[in-house]
Parts: sequence; C-alpha cells; structure tokens
Amino acid sequence: MVITIDDDWKSTYDVAFPVLKKFGYPAALFVYTDLIARGASALNWQQLTEMSLHGIDIQSHSKSHRYLNRREGQESFRAYFEAVRRELSKSAEIIRMRLKKEVKYLSYPFGDTNSLVIALLDKLGYRGAFTVKRELIPSLPIITGSGVP
Repeated sequence: MVITIDDDWKSTYDVAFPVLKKFGYPAALFVYTDLIARGASALNWQQLTEMSLHGIDIQSHSKSHRYLNRREGQESFRAYFEAVRRELSKSAEIIRMRLKKEVKYLSYPFGDTNSLVIALLDKLGYRGAFTVKRELIPSLPIITGSGVP
C-alpha cells in the first residue's frame, strides 16, 4: 500500500503531515510547482523541505496542473508537445533544485494521460506515473437504534 496525496495545499501540512509523522507512515506528495507559495492556502518551500526530511516523498504533479492529454484551444501540435514537455521537465527541475532530490514519479493532473505523455515521461527519465480509478464509493449501511440490548 502507498499513501499518495495530490496538490500542494497547506491542509496537507496542517492535517495529514502530523498524523503521518506521528505514526511514522511514509507518503508521496505530488505537487504542481506553479502553486507553491501562491497564497495562504498553498504550501511553501520551507514546509515542503520539512515534510521531505520527515518521510514525505515530494514528486511531480506537473508545473501548472494543465490537462496533459489534450491541446488547449487552437494550440498546434508542436506547441502542445512543447507545453507538455515543459510541464514535465520544469516541475522536476524546480523540485530537484529546491529540495535537492530526484523526481522519478508523476501523478497525472486529473488522472488523464495519452501515449505522447507516456513517451515523454520515459524520455525524461521518470520511472512511473499514477492515475486515479474513477468510480462511486459504495455507501455504508445505515444502522439505526442505540446498539444497546
């Protein structure tokens, strides 16, 4: 089992990190670097450094969190290719520079990918990527009564 967290919201530091640290659970946090230090709700580099030193593996969620699997508006294929390459390479470069660690994994923004993204990940040296399995969570049975015989 792997504990993964997407996005770089401060609630990860305030809520999840203390619990993970208390019980010694490792986890992977996938951040998109354009959000870091962008307001009171976002994580900053100091918090990410502290988390990294205490068992949280900081990995890439891209640079801007754009859809990687499709072109935007009238974007040409060449512009799309360069944008995706930049999303993957720049986020890894920034994390590597700021946290002094290698980035080997990506969590696809919105869970979406295509063969071009996969080929670029391979070319850039990523070892793997994570997605989501979208399905409804079954509801729990409703128990009525006090439970006391």
